[in-house]
Amino acid sequence: MSRPLSILVMLLAVQGGCRCGSEDGRDTLPQASAPEPTTSSRPGRAASDCADRAACESACRPCPRDCSPVAATACHALGNQYLRGERIELALAADAYRRACEGGDLNSCVSLGLQVQDGRGVAHDKGRAIELYTRACDGGIGVGCFNLGLMHSYGNGVTIDEEQARRYFEKARAAYERQCAAGEVGWCMNLGVLYERGYGVPVDDSRAQAIYRNACERGHGESCVNWALQQVEGGAVTTGVALMQKTCDGGDPLACSALGHQYVKGAPGLSKDRDRGAKLLARACRDGIKHACAVLGAVVGMDAASPTDRRRADALEDRACDLGVPTACLILGRQALEEKTPSRAAAYLEKACWISAGDACGLLGSLYERGLGVNQSESRALELYQTGCRRGDAVSCLAIVERGEPLPLPPDKQQLIYRGACGRGSQKACRKLQRR
Repeated sequence: MSRPLSILVMLLAVQGGCRCGSEDGRDTLPQASAPEPTTSSRPGRAASDCADRAACESACRPCPRDCSPVAATACHALGNQYLRGERIELALAADAYRRACEGGDLNSCVSLGLQVQDGRGVAHDKGRAIELYTRACDGGIGVGCFNLGLMHSYGNGVTIDEEQARRYFEKARAAYERQCAAGEVGWCMNLGVLYERGYGVPVDDSRAQAIYRNACERGHGESCVNWALQQVEGGAVTTGVALMQKTCDGGDPLACSALGHQYVKGAPGLSKDRDRGAKLLARACRDGIKHACAVLGAVVGMDAASPTDRRRADALEDRACDLGVPTACLILGRQALEEKTPSRAAAYLEKACWISAGDACGLLGSLYERGLGVNQSESRALELYQTGCRRGDAVSCLAIVERGEPLPLPPDKQQLIYRGACGRGSQKACRKLQRR
């Protein structure tokens, strides 16, 4: 059975507006749920001299007890190595980042924080993730401050606090500016993302583009991708695609991923070429670009003509889910529901909800409410509906309204939900409006 076109459209919609938020290209997703955090180095881009996994393992061995800066960097590189190639080793990656973090490599504290926050290869613990990000932020690592800003802005593991979020974004901006001025162009790109998305600063597309262009011209591939995407979105498709191709040919997998997406979806002025796009996505997926795996899985699934194709598509989505793409986990969860395997669906929806997908939290809440694939629990269902509602899932908000529970939203947003629910026939919502 082939996969619906809607799945590919959903993934392309998520990817189409993405921007690299750091040197690893972890994307800040333009959706109602909390944007994904960012980390400091892309899987596979070792920041040490160890050329392969065996060399990194040897160099990392002294950590954390007798960990020199070189050994800690090797452990960070080893963690990156475990997140690329044919087989992803999430638990081993987390252990390598832990050893590096304990040995003093603060970038690794952020990388470990990401896995802890999402529950990938380690126990899901947002409190510990906050501790790790705080350690990095206090040590001058801007991306740790940025991730704390996101968590406070979206109420992800903490109470929503826009003023605290603003302070963390400001600390991130100051750190990025220092690092950019010191010649570390990857952090220049992160600064550009702040201005393009308006995190703690007014939105300024022109300034963001100038930052991306400068960093690109200084040889930073991920900045070239951001600059190219801005060109495509501005109508200069030929110029933007040419820059992506040049950057991909230069060995940057994120550029190959971005170019593959353009060919798969057929940007205005660019003919669709799914075969060419799929090859580019496969190359990027092998190099750890998670959204490339997700979209490639959707492309393969659309044309699945045999059980082998179906298994390959599912394996790609599984890989993307393991790497932290909430949309991929959500797709697999919905597919499991269609296949009448609710316990399998619950496992995928749990991952998607942990990472950031509000609608996944709502679906998982409905499973707990009905006791499908999980032990029935009204309290757990309500908790999940509240999380989904905070992340913008209207269905979750409506479920809370029907329980007569207060919405976990500011008053103005509560009014919008009550009006919508009343218009759909919810008597409880109508009574809430009458009392106000």
